[in-house]
Amino acid sequence: MKGYPDIIAAIATGAGDAAIGVVRLSGVGSHSLALSMCRDLAATPLERRVNLTWLEHPSSGEILDQAMVVLYPDGASYTGEEAVEFFCHGGRIVLDRVLDACFDAGARAAGPGDFTRRAVACGRLDLAQAEAVAMLSGAPTNEAVEIALSALKGASSRAVMELRESMMDILSGIEAYLDFTEDDGVELDATDTISALEEAILEMDAWIEKERAARPALTGVRVVLVGPPNAQPVQRDCR
Repeated sequence: MKGYPDIIAAIATGAGDAAIGVVRLSGVGSHSLALSMCRDLAATPLERRVNLTWLEHPSSGEILDQAMVVLYPDGASYTGEEAVEFFCHGGRIVLDRVLDACFDAGARAAGPGDFTRRAVACGRLDLAQAEAVAMLSGAPTNEAVEIALSALKGASSRAVMELRESMMDILSGIEAYLDFTEDDGVELDATDTISALEEAILEMDAWIEKERAARPALTGVRVVLVGPPNAQPVQRDCR
């Protein structure tokens, strides 16, 4: 079983009342912690299946909410480790009560980005995809959403890896030429090597220009209005 030895917990949905709110747990032992709050279940629920349950405080037995629970095995969750999600009624008081019960049962509060950090550590996401997750959370325009979704699907990562493979091929050819003599039949075409490097530079320059062009869609633009006002105040006699 892979994953961090501690269990993190947090409300995974936005602030404000809603029909449904999600409390998420992740880390080794999440299943046991969750089942200690789902005592009405006759048997351990199947993983990745939605089960209706009454959530109870693990110590006092106080009823917290009627909710749905899903258990995720390691390798099949967002973080890549053993995880649980409670789908509760979306009132903030309800969610806070469920979250506090998780803390009382041994979980700790997840810090900003903790779930995504674990996803990267477990190999579920790479750094470019992790940044895309953050971008989607606050995307201000449709174009920003499309850029983030493309990165989340791995387009940026694949382009970087393809360029890396090309650079590794060039490097291995140069190293072989330096390590062996012409008598060993190893030759290096300097023209082809320079051409490949120039193509790589052009590709990276194109990435930079594309990023610059997309920047306004991601962060917006600052507009300054200067000059005299186009309307003068009107004095009225209010007597």
